[in-house]
Amino acid sequence: MKTLSTLALVLLLVLLTGAYANATVILLPSPNIDFDTGVDQKLVEALRRVVGDKRFQFLGGGQYMGWGPEHDSTSLLYGGDTKALAEFLSRLNRAPGLQVTVRLVHDISSELIPEQPDFAVIDGGELKIKYRAKPVPSWEAEYYKHPGDRIEVSINLAAKGIRVEGLIEELARRAAVAQGQPLRRTKPVVAEKSPVRDYSLADSGTILNLVLTDWFTNPRHREEALSLLNDIPSEPSGTPRPALRRVVIDVRAVPKKSVPAIPGIPTILADRDKRLLFKGELGIWVSHFEPQANGTVEIEFAEENYGYTGNSARYRVHRKAGKYQVEFVSSDLGE
Repeated sequence: MKTLSTLALVLLLVLLTGAYANATVILLPSPNIDFDTGVDQKLVEALRRVVGDKRFQFLGGGQYMGWGPEHDSTSLLYGGDTKALAEFLSRLNRAPGLQVTVRLVHDISSELIPEQPDFAVIDGGELKIKYRAKPVPSWEAEYYKHPGDRIEVSINLAAKGIRVEGLIEELARRAAVAQGQPLRRTKPVVAEKSPVRDYSLADSGTILNLVLTDWFTNPRHREEALSLLNDIPSEPSGTPRPALRRVVIDVRAVPKKSVPAIPGIPTILADRDKRLLFKGELGIWVSHFEPQANGTVEIEFAEENYGYTGNSARYRVHRKAGKYQVEFVSSDLGE
């Protein structure tokens, strides 16, 4: 019986298991990040201090080397409670020149490799791989090697000890203390219900465009829609609002063959699980689209920015004299 070397074993196991079809993965026994040579040294040192802090329970990770530089990244899994996650995010936010994006995931474990390779041996000329159970992380930090100033933190809603409401309150408290301001309470995040998206109407795409056009261009709502261009929990007080560069609509939650069109605003479709939002961009996720028996259509969508904050808006659409008329019902930040 002969034990394989650690590096060769890791590379071999990844190739055998096919965890990522377009990338090779080097598993990490301790938290570390693969930086490009041109990254600012102050950012490198700050990030290494955060991800390597023993107060954060490191569960495992990997460095992904893809077919192109845009695929190169480092993924680190951590366990911990809401307070630990708030500390992790706060310290990332203080890293000089780093853009931090937060994503909520129903169950990170479901996105991991079905089984994590533990070790392998050659027994009688046959390679035998031993596995261990998948970890249940509280959050995942994914650092993108190119351009080198972005990190995405995915929060596991299925993890015990993680409360999104508590996290938002804690981040707001920390931001207020840092700025010497009283705490402004944020609206609690309610767990998302199973979405109803019935796009059986031939005009579903047109209706959705009318709603989003009203939200972003109607003077009654435009200020609220654009308020998310600033991320209050993560930005210093008085940060100027950036210009709206584009609206990114999640392609998984819109009618098939839908073409987004908001007058005067660049609008694109993208899979938000695979695309980050950056400063100047606002994301849209349609959570509810339901035609009613009386001929109206009930619509709800979530708006998010590159940081921690979001909003939800609800609309009702009527058809009168052959034309659709949109009615704004309510929004979370406007209530």
